[in-house]
Amino acid sequence: MEDVQQAYGRPADTSVMSIKDWVITLIITAIPLVGIVMLFVWAFGSDTNLNKRNWSKAALIIAAIVAVLYFIVFVVFMSLIFSGGSEITQGLKELENMN
Repeated sequence: MEDVQQAYGRPADTSVMSIKDWVITLIITAIPLVGIVMLFVWAFGSDTNLNKRNWSKAALIIAAIVAVLYFIVFVVFMSLIFSGGSEITQGLKELENMN
């Protein structure tokens, strides 16, 4: 494998991350808001281990895809609720009148 160079000619840190490093990384990313910020720091920081940098970029891509899918599902369900809202309330009134 060829030597990966960073912007200032220093070789990138391509050492294998230990299990302890991965556990700490996963714990940090599980903290709300801090995890997202750290993913950006690790993904675009120049002093980050190459393995962690690539993993962070992949995690950000997956998070973006999930956010877009959640938004699409939200819009679809909200449009269904608002378009059928009068029918739902009418059905509830009919149920109340049955009692």
